[in-house]
Amino acid sequence: MADRLATIPDLMAMPGVPADLPPTTAGLLLDAATALVQGIVGQRLVEVVDDEVTLYGSTDSLLRLPERPVTTITAVTYDGADLAYGTSGGAWCTGPGGLWREHGWSAGAGCRPVPIVVIYTHGYPDGDQHLELARTSALALAKGPATNPSGITRMAIDDYQEAYEATSAALEASTSLATALRRQYGAKAGSVRLT
Repeated sequence: MADRLATIPDLMAMPGVPADLPPTTAGLLLDAATALVQGIVGQRLVEVVDDEVTLYGSTDSLLRLPERPVTTITAVTYDGADLAYGTSGGAWCTGPGGLWREHGWSAGAGCRPVPIVVIYTHGYPDGDQHLELARTSALALAKGPATNPSGITRMAIDDYQEAYEATSAALEASTSLATALRRQYGAKAGSVRLT
């Protein structure tokens, strides 16, 4: 699946992952790990081409797009009318994390919310170095259940005891991993407009 942060061969090549792990199970583990990583950062990380989003603007000049990084903007429709790329009049240009329009995104509309449809490409392409932290995190999260599918955390027979990784069944991310992922891929601080 193109939306996964890592591939089945990547998971199978990790030390300790059983060679007989069914590909469907490996795929499900990678899907769950990818969803967890992307859930932590609050957005998709894998590139999406020509994604369509409908937003409602305000009087602010900057209209932030929900997914980052924005790589291409294909089309912008404002209240049903196509807007041209440029810097004058009602046109728009790219801004930090979104679209810039000098007169804002609801000027002249009164109190009525104005739908703005944006078709754009966002995320990192497969193999991009920026995905490495997310990729290795997803592999680490998927490896736990792959190497310990029963979720056993401790086993004792007479006086012999063995302990296992407790996170394998839950696919949970540590606090430090979640912090690193948010720092790398989460929303960056923006500016504040005072009026």
